[in-house]
Amino acid sequence: MLISLGVLAFYAIQRASQAGWSIVLFRVMEGITGYLLIGCISVLIILLMSGLHFNHLFIWMDPDVVAHDEIIRNKTSYLNLPFFFIRAIIYVSGWVLYRNITRRLSIEQDNSTDINIHKKLFNFSAGFLVFFLISESMMSWDWIMSIDPHWFSTLFGWYVFAGAWVSGVTTIAIITIYLKSIGYLKFVGDSHIHDLGKFMFAVSVFWAYLWFSQFMLIWYSNIPEEVTYFITRI
Repeated sequence: MLISLGVLAFYAIQRASQAGWSIVLFRVMEGITGYLLIGCISVLIILLMSGLHFNHLFIWMDPDVVAHDEIIRNKTSYLNLPFFFIRAIIYVSGWVLYRNITRRLSIEQDNSTDINIHKKLFNFSAGFLVFFLISESMMSWDWIMSIDPHWFSTLFGWYVFAGAWVSGVTTIAIITIYLKSIGYLKFVGDSHIHDLGKFMFAVSVFWAYLWFSQFMLIWYSNIPEEVTYFITRI
């Protein structure tokens, strides 16, 4: 799901920036994001099973644990089941709705000279990027960081986004190279693959920078509720 989400964000960036080089890759991006709905439904099922106590991914969903844990009790205004699932539905609805609208408009644009379609794609993409930055950060807090509700990081949303972004661009590159090798995507040249490679390199460096920044600050301060993130991974 995160790969599809990373591709969707990259697609929105290309639309909002009105980039010319990536137009020949739009169908590849739209194909990858076609998995987004399936991935989101799968995640929602796992979250629902957690809420019904079929698994124990989130200890804050256990009333007995919350009753004896002051830190989790202080977070119940945010970490509670109704609000948790409302947020999840908002995230998924926004992502899938944007994907389906832009996919439909993209197909219409191929068979039309109406400039209004281009303007709609630009407006939807610019608005979606604002929604995405907020929803992706909150999603990372809800679905990943709250697995350990005692630990928190102010840059965790950026870290997850960078991982999804570089994974998405890498997937675009792999599928593009494969399709080109079997005779498709004749308008894709070496310069397009090179541009994807530059994005992969740049975002990988950004991803590593975020990880090291988080590690250095946690190591330097050596606060117990922060170092637990790395102690459990040693």
